[in-house]
Amino acid sequence: MRIQDKKVKVVYDYDTDTLSALQIDRKYEISQQIGNLVIDIDKDNKIMGFEILDASEIFSIPKIQ
Repeated sequence: MRIQDKKVKVVYDYDTDTLSALQIDRKYEISQQIGNLVIDIDKDNKIMGFEILDASEIFSIPKIQ
């Protein structure tokens, strides 16, 4: 599943069971992981996106394609 507007791309990857959202107009610098949450930080030290690992388990819903 993929949703995209002019600034944010949201993707669910069935194979990795990962839900991610990313501001596409920012320049990536580094990621920080806290449990099943990965936070992406841009060059200005601001949050530009996130990934939720094992998303179906976190949200207690079955995996979808």
